[in-house]
Amino acid sequence: MTSATTKPQLGAQQRRESAELPLQNGDHLSRDEFERRYALMPPHIKAELLEGVVYMPPPVFEEHHGTPHFDVVGWLSMYRGATPGVIGGDNTSFRFYTNSDPQPDAHLRISEGKTNMLREGLNLSWR
Repeated sequence: MTSATTKPQLGAQQRRESAELPLQNGDHLSRDEFERRYALMPPHIKAELLEGVVYMPPPVFEEHHGTPHFDVVGWLSMYRGATPGVIGGDNTSFRFYTNSDPQPDAHLRISEGKTNMLREGLNLSWR
């Protein structure tokens, strides 16, 4: 299962230390080292760890990302509101059991303890 994480706030001393080891696109890091360095980055910097590799996306623009993203989030929100047991979010990091901390633009997932078609065949009852 996954759990959502947030970027911790750090003191001035810890931020100064980050100048020595900033995250770089393509770095190969453990999850612990990634999370330590990510916490030291300025709040506007986004990064994710996928299978031990750091990915830092380029800036996004309204026409090619902002407007479509807005539409997708609206669509997912409507689906979530009409589907019991589904939760969702926007730009939330997840900790998987693997060496990954992805941060999807938007997501939906089954609430813990709920059944779904993948687990229970066609039994759609919710616990």
